[in-house]
Amino acid sequence: MSIDDFYKTIAYACLYKATKGRQADDIKAEEITISMFRERYPRELFQDIRTFGMVVELYQDGIYYIKGKVPFRTQIIVTNQLNQQKHESLRVLSQKLIEEDARNFLKKMEVLTEPGGRELIDSVLHVSVAANQEVYEKVKGGTIMYETIKNLFKEEYEEIKAQTVKEAEELKAQKMKEAEELKAQIIKEAEEEAKRIKEAACLFRDGK
Repeated sequence: MSIDDFYKTIAYACLYKATKGRQADDIKAEEITISMFRERYPRELFQDIRTFGMVVELYQDGIYYIKGKVPFRTQIIVTNQLNQQKHESLRVLSQKLIEEDARNFLKKMEVLTEPGGRELIDSVLHVSVAANQEVYEKVKGGTIMYETIKNLFKEEYEEIKAQTVKEAEELKAQKMKEAEELKAQIIKEAEEEAKRIKEAACLFRDGK
């Protein structure tokens, strides 16, 4: 991640604030938090941030607040520095997720029932699975784990299933149409051939 990536992310947040509200300042700047994730400590990026007059403040293990010339609350999270017990939901966002963290996170999901918290955790898992498919393929070997992941992606599964059924039905209808057209063509050609034979027979008889 470079300093340009840093500013690009802030620009996206500014665009979100400016375009997603129903009226001017509908989305407050203090309601927005920017979180950027890095696998390792971004030493060069932090140096550039300080050069541009901002402050890098260590909040907790692996969590760094960027303060000063930034329009929104901004934090950079270094996943390999996060505490395993305190930051399970953040550790699973690593692109080098370990199976133990994945299992612990899924177990935590199973007992979470509050709608708001559940939606947040589901969003985290979507990102985590996308970045660590092989790990989750191993983890979902257990029945409960498998059901958790399957339920999470139930909507996507149903959409894919519906699309597959639709495409199959369209293909079937197309094949049936082609078969009917072929049948009609064969019948037409057979009738024309029979007509030619009949005409030839009449000519032969008359000539005879």
